[in-house]
Amino acid sequence: MSDSTNSPESVHSSGTTPGESLARMVRNSAFNAVGTALILPLNFIALFTLARRLGKDSLGTFFTIFAISAVIHWIADCGVATVLTHRVAKAPHRLRQIVAEATGMLVLVALTSVFLFYLVTAGWLFFRGASIPWMMLMVAAIAMVSRHTLDFAANAFRGLERFEFENLSRAVQTALFCLFVWIGVFPETGGTLAGFVAFMASNLVAAALIVTILVWQWQCRSFCLSRAVARDWLKESMPLGFGDAIRRLIMQMDTLLLAAFRPAADVGLFSVAYRPLQPLQLLPRAIASVTFPMMSRVAHSDRAALSRAFARTTNFLWVASLPISLLTTAFAAPLILSTAGPDFAEAIWP
Repeated sequence: MSDSTNSPESVHSSGTTPGESLARMVRNSAFNAVGTALILPLNFIALFTLARRLGKDSLGTFFTIFAISAVIHWIADCGVATVLTHRVAKAPHRLRQIVAEATGMLVLVALTSVFLFYLVTAGWLFFRGASIPWMMLMVAAIAMVSRHTLDFAANAFRGLERFEFENLSRAVQTALFCLFVWIGVFPETGGTLAGFVAFMASNLVAAALIVTILVWQWQCRSFCLSRAVARDWLKESMPLGFGDAIRRLIMQMDTLLLAAFRPAADVGLFSVAYRPLQPLQLLPRAIASVTFPMMSRVAHSDRAALSRAFARTTNFLWVASLPISLLTTAFAAPLILSTAGPDFAEAIWP
């Protein structure tokens, strides 16, 4: 059950002092740093275990389906999760009403996501003349819905500037995925299908964890969906969703193009070269997610402060990216050979 410190009525971020805002940002940055430190190595272990267990062809199939689901995820989300953070940050005393409306939107997003996923995947299979078991697509779709659920709950907590729960759930998801891959993914246990079962199961547990915290600690148990609610949310979210969808599509475009025009083995080689860099994007996400609630508030009251915060954050991200690029380039060969194995040696130069 909730106490006074956990009730939405007790959170009035707009009335805090600059010192309190800074302290909260430092605390949340620390949570994100710890979460990133836990997630990065586990992501690497899971990726390279998949590479050794599945081989180039099966790994290529895994990441082709993964790339399609990632793009569909953000197209269907349409910026709704970001609007959830924005609204909670502006009016934390309305948390329960906002989350009730967001839960209704989550149902629409999930249904749209599954429909588009099957539609696009069927088109891709027809274009390639390939066949993938529908059981695998069903498991991947369930994993995608679980990710939507986890993201919605995490974005509600971002609006409250409580980042410990998101980092806990994402660390649990990554750790479980790594564990399930290690103990259950082999060619004889289903290969690519086993990999998606591991991904689905880890996301279901993580989503259940963070939703349980939101429901029991913050009493967010209502559901609200109507045409007026959907129209109100989509009116605000669609411009954000368009930008998000384009950005995510660009991030996955290389994998999708390879999957369309090259053998699955080439997708596998490319994924081993490129996927280790993707978890490193947790760094900018860790910074941006902490500053976004503060920027949402000052955007309406102090545009000069918003400009300063945006400039400082952008400069910090540029500086932080340089050592990542240099170290990855310098240690590409030992990174690939010692983890994925000599079968993926062609992935060193990419």
